[in-house]
Amino acid sequence: MIYKENCFQNEKSECEEMNSFYKIISGMQSNIAVLSSEYFYLKNDFLFGEIQINNKFNNDYFKNLNYDYSVTFFKEKIGLYPERIENLYFTFAILLRSMCRLKSLFKQCKCNSGSFKMKEKEKHKDKDEGVSDEHIGSLERNEITALINALYYFADSILIINKFEDRLKLKKTIFIFYVLSFSLFLFLVKKKIK
Repeated sequence: MIYKENCFQNEKSECEEMNSFYKIISGMQSNIAVLSSEYFYLKNDFLFGEIQINNKFNNDYFKNLNYDYSVTFFKEKIGLYPERIENLYFTFAILLRSMCRLKSLFKQCKCNSGSFKMKEKEKHKDKDEGVSDEHIGSLERNEITALINALYYFADSILIINKFEDRLKLKKTIFIFYVLSFSLFLFLVKKKIK
């Protein structure tokens, strides 16, 4: 559909496919930002040692990586921009839809041999759904794996967004608790002085 309209050559009238393309790209960038805010780099402790002993890497040389989440990074990159979260959901929906359209391929997938043979009945069903035989038959095992991994990372990002929303609520609640506690303390001290 996107190739029929030549959306990217006609800049005057943006079509829906071009907007969808930009939403998908924004959703991918949001996915990276969400994962980066959850696994935020804190510090790096080097443990020194020999890098190679008998042509084998020594694990003592490599970094001990410590990660934690960063609420400020999340707010800067995602939290203040609800359209970015919406684009992440949109991209996730596109991935889910593509998985559903390829369900007959997954049923026929033989992971031990890598052959993808389809029954004649399923080929006609896929033609009716708009999926061409050539495209389904040409999918490689690594392409299927990449699709499943992408789906996993987007699902993980959605769960992380929910975690950050809970963390932000907890942070606000703790702040309000401290303000009320301090106010009560000042009130009691003032009352004792009188």
